[in-house]
Amino acid sequence: MAPTPPFTAIHPAGPETRPVHGTGHVRVPPDQRVPGRRTERADVGTGAALDRVPGGARDGTAATGPVTAGTAAGRRTVPVTSASVPLTRHRRTNDTARSLKGEHSMTPATPRFRLGFLTHVQGRGDDPARTYRDAQELFVVADELGFDTGWVAQHHVPAGGGGLSSPWTFLAHAAARTTRIRLGTAITVLPLEDPVRLAEDIAVVDTLSGGRVEIGVGSGYSDTEYAAFGQDITRKRELTSEKLSVLRRALSGEEVRAPGFRVQPAPGDFTDRIWQGVFSGPGARHAAAGGANLLLNRAAYGFDAPTDEVQRPWADAFLDAWDRPRRPRVGLSRFVFPAKDRRTALRQIGDDVHRAALRLGESGAFPKDLDVDGALRRFHSFYGHPDEITAALREERVLPVVTDLITQFNPAVPDHDAAIRALELIATEVAPALGWKPATVPDLAGA
Repeated sequence: MAPTPPFTAIHPAGPETRPVHGTGHVRVPPDQRVPGRRTERADVGTGAALDRVPGGARDGTAATGPVTAGTAAGRRTVPVTSASVPLTRHRRTNDTARSLKGEHSMTPATPRFRLGFLTHVQGRGDDPARTYRDAQELFVVADELGFDTGWVAQHHVPAGGGGLSSPWTFLAHAAARTTRIRLGTAITVLPLEDPVRLAEDIAVVDTLSGGRVEIGVGSGYSDTEYAAFGQDITRKRELTSEKLSVLRRALSGEEVRAPGFRVQPAPGDFTDRIWQGVFSGPGARHAAAGGANLLLNRAAYGFDAPTDEVQRPWADAFLDAWDRPRRPRVGLSRFVFPAKDRRTALRQIGDDVHRAALRLGESGAFPKDLDVDGALRRFHSFYGHPDEITAALREERVLPVVTDLITQFNPAVPDHDAAIRALELIATEVAPALGWKPATVPDLAGA
């Protein structure tokens, strides 16, 4: 059954309403409204939609005028004319000749990408109960809006950029409050886990949710976390590979560690539901060799080039190395924060992003002493009016090859109402303009 449309179309002259906890609607304050018409929902797939311009006709044409894109690369003015504008100019020229096994661009054979959101479960002050309640509410809202996936990040210490140490207990609660959205981790710090116990947690949540679980794993980076769990951080790559092998066997229903021992409840089919976060081309090829889906972070650390320029070769390496019969999946995490305009967005995200960049500057991941604009650029941030964000995302170099777009607000911690409003704008303005449409039935096969 298709979900009930949860959002009243934007209109500059009248009140807007939105659902709150599924109990009715409330008026959206005037300072949170987006001026102008609602962006037309695309009725075609990503490959066609990426060639369209905000406000344009179905043939890819648009009214004359420039669009200033609020993107991490700074304010880029995109000329919009009455002629068709090729907005996928960053694709490699041989992409369209590839088979689906290594297809490096969306085609009519792959008409829809999945839309996700990621929360690091952060709040302000010292009230973790409220922070957790607010994060749970984001899952409820995203479920109502038609998001395909909701992800959480695992952090054992708050300095790591998040407040959730036990993601599977959190996702079990989210499973009880939602009906169709898929639930995943991006990522679980695998070297710090017992993979058999982890498989049990995953199997339980998957059973409770009706088969909606996705599992994303990575190696983490915190010396403190590794020390607290008695693991050697210099072996994080080996530990990740070793434990992922055990996790795969456990989730496949094989005997693990002792004769006759298998995980209960019996896991569902996780063949295409295991994801691996990587930060290099060799890491991407390694993930492909193991049959894991690819997760790319919102930012590339330690590089001067823009994040999408750095990450596109990683995605290409993954697709080139893919040799499985099923379709490869590429999940792209991006900082996306739409609001009424750039100034409104910056009030919610600017200070947080700046502080996070200064901390990363001390560790050497970012240059030191960045200003706010430099911080937003380093986090490859897309912010401002939905039309600005859509135009900027059409310039994004990795987006043409992804199957899953995962939006997030971290390292910003916007007000809860602003976060809900941003999710609404992503689901009703930004993503549809890029070709996404909500699923009409729960996607329980992970396809």
